[in-house]
Order: sequence, then C-alpha cells, then structure tokens
Amino acid sequence: TLNIEKEEGREILKKLVKKADVLIETFVPGYMESLGIGYKQLKEVNPSLIYCAITSFGQFGKDAEKFGKMRSYDLIDQARGVVMSVTGEPELDPDVPKEFKKPVKAGNWMGWYVGGMWASFGILMAMFYRRRTGKGQFIDVSPCEGLMAIANYLMQYYHMTKMEGEAKKMVRAGNFDYAVFPYTYVRSKDGYVFMSGFTDPNWAALCEIMNRPDLQKQYPTIRERLNPYNQPIVQKEIEKFTSQYTSEELLKIVLDYSKRPDKKGTVVTGRLNAPKEVLEVEHFKIKEMFVERKDPNYGKVLIQNSLFRFMSKTPGRIKWVCRPVGADNEFIYLKYLGLGKEKLEKLKSEGVI
Repeated sequence: TLNIEKEEGREILKKLVKKADVLIETFVPGYMESLGIGYKQLKEVNPSLIYCAITSFGQFGKDAEKFGKMRSYDLIDQARGVVMSVTGEPELDPDVPKEFKKPVKAGNWMGWYVGGMWASFGILMAMFYRRRTGKGQFIDVSPCEGLMAIANYLMQYYHMTKMEGEAKKMVRAGNFDYAVFPYTYVRSKDGYVFMSGFTDPNWAALCEIMNRPDLQKQYPTIRERLNPYNQPIVQKEIEKFTSQYTSEELLKIVLDYSKRPDKKGTVVTGRLNAPKEVLEVEHFKIKEMFVERKDPNYGKVLIQNSLFRFMSKTPGRIKWVCRPVGADNEFIYLKYLGLGKEKLEKLKSEGVI
C-alpha cells in the first residue's frame, strides 16, 4: 500500500520505480500526471519503465475526454464493447415475450478479465522490445476495446451482410448463431446440451441421427439455416428429438453414430454444466482443476488451480489464495528500499502507507 496523495508517498513511489520493470494503474486519465507521477514524469526516473494504464474509456480521444473522469467498471466495458448488446434472448424468436428481449451481461466480469488479458499481452511484448533496445514504453488498455477485439464477426457481419429489415441490424441471437447453425444449446431430458451440425454434411448427419429426412429436405443448405427467422423453427424441431433423452444418452447416440463407416458427417454434443456439476466431474478431479488451500486469513478455500500447472519445465502453482491489502509491505519496502519495521510503523502512523 502507498498513499500517493502525500508528498512522501510519491517520493517512495519514484524510488520503487527506479528498480521496477512494470507499473500498472487503473486511475482516471490524468490523475497520476496531476500528481507528478504519470508516465512522462516516471520515464525520467527510469527510462526502461513499462507503464500500463487500464481504464474503460482509454487515455485519449473524445470519449476519454467526455467520460474519462468516471471510474472504470466491468459493466461499462461490457455495455460499450458490443458483446452485451447481442447477449440475451433472441429478438426474432416469436415465442419469447417482448419484456425478456433485452441485453444481458456476461455471467462473470468479462470486461475486466479481457482487459487484464490484453494488458498482460501488451506488457510481455513491451518487455521483449525492452530486452532488445533497453527502452520502456507506455501501454494504453481499454477493456471495452478488448471486448470489441474478441467480438467474433459481429461488426463485420453488420457491415457486410445483405440481409434486409430487422435482421440487418445484427440483433440479439441468443443461442442461435447467424453465421453457423445449428450451433446451439437445446433441451435434453435432464437439462441442456450443446449441439453442432452446421456444415451441410454435418447437418445431414444430425438429421439422420434424428431420423428427420424431412428437415434436411426443407433446409438443405447453410443458406436456409442461417436465415434468423428459420432458426427458432429448426431449434424446436431439434428439441423434439433431444428432449426425449438425457445428456449422457445423447452423447452415446452421437458417439455411436460417429463410428459408423457410412456416416454422412460429424455431429458434436456436450452437456451444459452448472458449478455443482463441474465439481463432480471425474475428469476435472483427476486433473486437479480445483484445489483446496488452507489460508491464514480465510480458512479452507476451494479455488481454481493454475492453468499453467502442466508446463513441462516451469509448471505454475498456487502460492496463496488472496493477499490482504498491505500484506507484502514489509517484504517489498525492506527488500527494495531497505526500510525496516520502525520506519514502516512511522510511515503507517503518518498515513503514508
């Protein structure tokens, strides 16, 4: 922790920056600079510093000037980053009541996760450049733009499509998909399953599995199935079949079909898992995707394991669950600035750390 609104706090930050590789901040644009510790000032202290600023509206441009003094929030990023506008119940499904046809946020903090991901990529590239040149640089990351970057074909579809009327607006598709279909979730006897058979051969295979040659005849090519007005109809016909079986039964039916030498194509299916079900999956238990850790602050906690745990030379590990604010003050300030306990206690009493 460090109170950078105090002069002594800013001086301590500059001393840390002299020895730092990277500085990451999420303050509103201009705040750090107003204190004399923005990138322009700090690069004079350490020319090799990599400075990464993460804010919803970015550091420059009209929106940064207009809204930049607002704090950054994940929901702002989701709302501005296109993805929320096309997430939710499909606009063109006649069976969905109008009051439910509204944008829906992602089930996690997608905006900030994506912002952090792009920031880490930028930092790694900057470190590679610094290794070659010795020079640092400034990185401006907007999580909302990060979401736009992973928005698949949404903008391109709107820009290029020849569809008319409401469909041309790239309206919410829900579990439908206006580029590939069927590529969707459908009801099973015990929940929902993913079902894919969107190329013409794979669609023929799915129709054969369902014993529905009439469907293949009615929607023979991807062109008919991509029509957003047809997709709710096709979805309901698929569910007439899938709702008769459990998720495991459907998986067996599809796998058995895939072994046939005369199969017409490939169909993919898989169960939609809730958190409780994921924790019971033997596959994830064997791979230790979730581990229990005993933490001095939080007790026994179940957490996701490192995704890099299977690196052959440098596997990742979980060192701690979540450090309380200021937990590393003594270690950092002693190691890098030589400040002992007595000095740290004084700084704490003065509100500097």
